[in-house]
Amino acid sequence: MPPRKRVPCDGALHPARGVELHILGEEGILFDRSAQTLYRLNGAATCVWCHLEQESDAAAVAAATARSLGIERDSAAGYVRDIVGQWRDLGLLAGSKPQGRPRHVKAERVRVDEAPVGAGCAGGRSYRLLNSIVSITFSDRTLEERVCPILQHLEITSAAGADIALVVTAIPGRCEVRSDGRILASCNAPEALAPLVEGLLLHLAVRRCRYFIALHAAAVASPEGCLLLPGPSGSGKTTLAAGLADAGWSYMSDDIVLLEEQDLNAVSVPESLCIKEGAWVTMSRRWPSLAGLVPHLRHDGKRARYLAPPWTIGGHDGTGIRVRWIVFPRYRPDAATALRPLTPAEGLQRLVALCSGLRESLDSDKVRRLVGWAAGIDSFEMDVSDLDSAVSCLCALVPTERR
Repeated sequence: MPPRKRVPCDGALHPARGVELHILGEEGILFDRSAQTLYRLNGAATCVWCHLEQESDAAAVAAATARSLGIERDSAAGYVRDIVGQWRDLGLLAGSKPQGRPRHVKAERVRVDEAPVGAGCAGGRSYRLLNSIVSITFSDRTLEERVCPILQHLEITSAAGADIALVVTAIPGRCEVRSDGRILASCNAPEALAPLVEGLLLHLAVRRCRYFIALHAAAVASPEGCLLLPGPSGSGKTTLAAGLADAGWSYMSDDIVLLEEQDLNAVSVPESLCIKEGAWVTMSRRWPSLAGLVPHLRHDGKRARYLAPPWTIGGHDGTGIRVRWIVFPRYRPDAATALRPLTPAEGLQRLVALCSGLRESLDSDKVRRLVGWAAGIDSFEMDVSDLDSAVSCLCALVPTERR
């Protein structure tokens, strides 16, 4: 593909409407309100943007940048020309329009259909997740035996005042989950039913909850605060969360964490740990009971066993826990396990890239709170070669007597 032609940066330079800069440490976060997008700027780019907000001429911006950074004016002019071209391509400057698909992080709202409240049949099992009580009635015992083991740690004794009522039934060739007679979800394979019901319960509970942002992350907690482990599938966050819980941390979540609206404390979403087939042998050495669990079929076609947390669950009473550390794990069996610090802006950039949902659109106040929150958190990336060394490395973040 030929290189894209740069738009000359001659003429007046102004931020596009709705684009604003938030300083984070020595770097910056640009917020584009119309695109609901955050961009991380390094120190030099932040300096250029600050001068661009005061000067409308490219030459004046280059001269001011040269003075601020202590570099030659020609070097500053070349840098300004390049960075201004990139900002024009992204539509961040007045009069410019985005060119193609920009390489940036973008968070989208959660969109989940909500079940009717208080509808359904009496009896069955009852579960509490976040601020919701869900009653589930099964048409036969076989369905109940498939689903209930992965929800057992969420079970409560009474469904009085249930917020959501679900009915799970089997018909020839398929299983269905209904509420008030309406089909909410279905699957063809009985092996897929338990993950389907757990996922539906999660989405309905999240839909009824007020929160700022949902993150694709595992989480554990100590008396010092919450440790977030954000990462895509295969990064090792589930295994790390289990290992840390075994080492004395409180388990909070396997795959999704909610941050509260005002103070951005982490709220526990304690699903059963989803152990994919490739990790069964390794995980069974530490948790022998895993080998005896029934395999299930996930929505993506992968087989998994679900380990109901046998550990203390932190924040399950709905009380948010202050986030103290963010660690981005990456499984690399050929590399030594090590923590490497990230700048607050880099940590925030990576975290937003793993956003799985926003309750409401971002605005200046929300971005300001998000940037201020990130400034007080220690962020790291970590190569993980084996579980024991990784757990030891992360436990060193907290003094023994405080765990």
